[in-house]
Amino acid sequence: MSPLNREHREALFDHTLGLADERETKQAEELIAFDKRAAEIHSKLKSFLSALDTLRPEPCPDDLVERTLRRLRQLADAERSVREPVVVRVRSWHNLIQVGVIAASIFLAVGVLIPSFGFARHQYRKHVCQNQLAGIGDSMNAYCADYDGLLPAATNNINQSWCNVGDQGQECRSNTRSMYLLLKLGYVNRPKNFVCCGRRVRVTLLNNSDISRYNDFPSREHFSYSYRIFCHSPVKMSQLAGQPIMADRNPIFEKVSEAGFAVQLDNELCRRNSLNHRKRGQNVLFTDGHTVFLRTRHVGIPQDDIFTVQNVVEYRGNERPACEKDPFLAP
Repeated sequence: MSPLNREHREALFDHTLGLADERETKQAEELIAFDKRAAEIHSKLKSFLSALDTLRPEPCPDDLVERTLRRLRQLADAERSVREPVVVRVRSWHNLIQVGVIAASIFLAVGVLIPSFGFARHQYRKHVCQNQLAGIGDSMNAYCADYDGLLPAATNNINQSWCNVGDQGQECRSNTRSMYLLLKLGYVNRPKNFVCCGRRVRVTLLNNSDISRYNDFPSREHFSYSYRIFCHSPVKMSQLAGQPIMADRNPIFEKVSEAGFAVQLDNELCRRNSLNHRKRGQNVLFTDGHTVFLRTRHVGIPQDDIFTVQNVVEYRGNERPACEKDPFLAP
């Protein structure tokens, strides 16, 4: 019987608190059913948390989460700037009483806020993702400054497919290859910035020393976002006038095999939000540099779906919009 790893323990904890998604719930239930230690941990967690059932949960307001995140960043900055050791003098009994009071307060706070932990996690991952997209946007601007205002483009052939992420051939067969240029040319120096922390998928990140060995991201999981597909090439940033340029990964093509790529839109696919943030919405980066978390897939007036081409319901991996007023982000 192999030991429970960190992922297993996190799945059990989230499942017990009711924070697990469908995949994690299934994983936790299988562990509880077939692993004696997992069942024991689950039982102890339930027993420990049963006392919290008497507390009435209250929603955690958005502004409290925002203030907490700002305060944590300030504390982290202060900690980095002050490295001198602190000597703490302890008076045993008085200190134990203080510790007991603090511990009781913490447990009470946890009991009240547990129903909001899932929301707080979502807020945190949303903000990290926004910062990553904003950083990529800055890198694109730096690229444009060096290339006469042109956006990164691995090919000028608009007839090439955009769906084969990880294809390392000489011809560009993936829309992600244009973004890989930012890594390859040194405009982005952290491959991790292209992996959204909201996806909860484990991936072995690229080392900077490995970047030159590839022509594109090695797999879909190394690139968690979708980049703009253009109707012509090359394109200057200034031509897009503040339109969407990048976003959390397009949910329509998540489960499509790159061999025999084919998608038929239906009502469910037309409503689904990005899986990066558990279908709650998607962060969108605009060409003017700002990022917004949208709970729908539509932008502009009239409203336009950023994950589809207007009037196209069947996709084979080479579709392109008729004009630059129709933003299409894929894969």
